[in-house]
Amino acid sequence: MRPLFLVVVLVISIAFGAITLFAARFYRSRQVQFGAMWYGRGEAALAAADSGAAVQDFRNALYYSHDNPAYRLRLAEALIAARHIREAHSYLVTLWQDEPSNSIVNLQLARLAAAQANAPAALRYYHGAIYGLWPDGDAA
Repeated sequence: MRPLFLVVVLVISIAFGAITLFAARFYRSRQVQFGAMWYGRGEAALAAADSGAAVQDFRNALYYSHDNPAYRLRLAEALIAARHIREAHSYLVTLWQDEPSNSIVNLQLARLAAAQANAPAALRYYHGAIYGLWPDGDAA
């Protein structure tokens, strides 16, 4: 009787484990889908020159995909377009700390430093942009 009880408990445990795994994967895939949806809306808002809506859309995208550096970069660019310079700078510095060789981040930081007449920082970031890594080998 006892071995049968243990087998039943084991089977039930495995079933609940499988259900939990499926639910977690489904939840994560939905988060990725929602993040991509909001990211697309942010891109459309930026293309329509509606930086305020783009900022909110990219924030929503980051809510669902908080560890996506591409989403953080686009949020920073939308913040620059919306003239929220301090907040954009904060996002860019965080991205730079994660990947100092990212040429796009260095270029954005250089432009912000140049706009603030901070020549040493602008020069340092421009050098980082020139000698850094560009996505797909493209230079902006």
